[in-house]
Amino acid sequence: MRTRRNLTLVTLALVAGALIPSTAGASTTTTLFTCWVNPLSVSAAGAPAASHPQQCTADLVGGAQGTHHVGNVAVQAVDAGGHTAPVTAESTTSGGSADAASARIVVGHTVIQLGAISSHAAIRCTYGASGARFSFSGTSSVSSLRINGRPVRLRANAMDIAVPGGHLHLNHADMGTTGLVQHAVLLDTGSAHVVIGESAVALASTVDNPCHA
Repeated sequence: MRTRRNLTLVTLALVAGALIPSTAGASTTTTLFTCWVNPLSVSAAGAPAASHPQQCTADLVGGAQGTHHVGNVAVQAVDAGGHTAPVTAESTTSGGSADAASARIVVGHTVIQLGAISSHAAIRCTYGASGARFSFSGTSSVSSLRINGRPVRLRANAMDIAVPGGHLHLNHADMGTTGLVQHAVLLDTGSAHVVIGESAVALASTVDNPCHA
């Protein structure tokens, strides 16, 4: 059996909402869902969070290019990008994925090197004779990590790693009754907030259960 050395997927799921009568195999309307992906962003610490939610449509999202500087933090990612997808007649799942081939973060004199990064978040409708349910799921992975050239052993769950001047968070998910935000990489320092590989799904604000007939 092949053993993966990379940081494996972290999966969370939430089944919510009472059963509502529905026809098996029914499709849904994309306006009942919101999805977004954030392949790479760097902002000042304490700055208001960007507003991302939008309809779950078939869309490609490019990552920020070049090297980004905030305070003593410099960030660069290779091939950062993502996409979102709607519910269709062929699929009962909406969601988004974000990834990067690699990333390099410099915090003062500390160099953080990350291998392949990916995240995925989805909302799924399950239809049966007695009704419909919705569920959220999220996964993320980071293939490798080096800090100042030294490899760090990665575990198969969320990790918090102290680095000089800040904290590095891997594979974290924020989940509630109305949505899920999955992060592959977060870095917080006194001057900057770095996000690499963010995927999210949520219900529209006026919807109790989007999985209606």
